[in-house]
Amino acid sequence: MSRDEKGHRRRLDPAIEKTRAKVTARLAVAISFKEVALERIVKCEREGRAEIT
Repeated sequence: MSRDEKGHRRRLDPAIEKTRAKVTARLAVAISFKEVALERIVKCEREGRAEIT
């Protein structure tokens, strides 16, 4: 459980925590996909491959 500024325990809403976990997971996937895609583009440019049309 989290604690407030006075050190008291506070209860977190399970629905909010579940939604927060889903959003965090989706964001992590989106970021990792973007990183992989950018690496692929850099690799293709480095190898002199033509752009996809």
